[in-house]
Amino acid sequence: MNKKPSKPIGMVLAVIKDRTLILLVVLTILINAPIYYYRINFPVDSDFSSHLLYTRDLIHGNLAQIPVHILAHPGLQLLLAGLYFLSFHKVTLGVMLTGILTLSQVLTAAIIYIWLGPGIKKHWDMGRALIAGTLTLAAPLMYLVFHDKLYYFGYIDLANYHNPTVVLLRPIALTSFFMGLQAFRGTKNSWKSILVAGILVVISALIKPNYLLCILPALFILTAWWMFLHKTVDFKYLVLGFLVPSILVLGIQGWMAYFSPDGQASSIIFSPLGVESAFSGDLLPKFILSILFPVSILVADFRKFKDNPDLLLALIGFTVSAIQVYFLAESGSRFYDGNFRWGAQVMLFIWFVLSARELLKSLFDGNKIGARKIILSTIYLSYVAAGIFYYVHCFLSTSYA
Repeated sequence: MNKKPSKPIGMVLAVIKDRTLILLVVLTILINAPIYYYRINFPVDSDFSSHLLYTRDLIHGNLAQIPVHILAHPGLQLLLAGLYFLSFHKVTLGVMLTGILTLSQVLTAAIIYIWLGPGIKKHWDMGRALIAGTLTLAAPLMYLVFHDKLYYFGYIDLANYHNPTVVLLRPIALTSFFMGLQAFRGTKNSWKSILVAGILVVISALIKPNYLLCILPALFILTAWWMFLHKTVDFKYLVLGFLVPSILVLGIQGWMAYFSPDGQASSIIFSPLGVESAFSGDLLPKFILSILFPVSILVADFRKFKDNPDLLLALIGFTVSAIQVYFLAESGSRFYDGNFRWGAQVMLFIWFVLSARELLKSLFDGNKIGARKIILSTIYLSYVAAGIFYYVHCFLSTSYA
């Protein structure tokens, strides 16, 4: 008698048999591998070369050559160094970084596809694959590029072809976000879920601490709202799975970045528009052009937000990140590094994911195609077109800005 496969194995087999998902993975690789290979292996304006240099220093034990604030979140360097040793020094760091970033995009698309779930409607799988794939390509509406020739600065970016840790952080942050939502489902989470949530928190911080700096306040702001509505919150899950590991890892990172005697003198300061205005004017229209799609979903489905923890947490998390990017900065030599941008980029991406799900559900709700669906779809596709435009720019130019 044949034994029925266990649930995890059954899920893996179902994924392997999903031809639409396989097509999504192949297309995501074909789109992302060339652009990252070009940006990494040719002389262009990016952060890739510095991260590769820090990895070489790590491999050779030259830790004194690595800035302390980089050592505070060495996730990418540790991953690259580990893979380099596993390859017996046969694969170059540049090739491995290309593979890591491509895989990160593949994982991001696959996570979105699986999270959207199977549907009973015809063409649903193709629809969710289209959403999952295009979300990894979408970019802000860069209409002002004809005015100031800037594709990146001033906007809250979605597509990123110059900073490897933002790309690596995306699938981890997205999974962590979905796990954070489990605190508001009205059920108690297991110790296994608490452990997984805590591990994701630590990994995300080791890649970049910015996601935690946004999602942690957002989780507890939503908790306060949920209590106001007299709804159940799994406090043990939030405290042990998110708060405690976040305090521990962010505490160590904060000490290394701002208080370590070996670090560069710096601190977090209040500087309204100080950083962003130095790189671009027209910040308000660029902000609107960055968030127009999720805001349009917010306006169209406003009544859903009050009792929907998914949409609320995404909105609150992005609001926290926007406050950070426009009002906070690091003093000293790191002032113009713009290190509070990364949280906003990740949280805006997550807000896009949640909003795109609402669009997809409305397109398959069985009702006729009306003005509302056409307008929302057109706005979303405009971000996809902007992403293609930006992709071509980054492929043909040495600049990302």
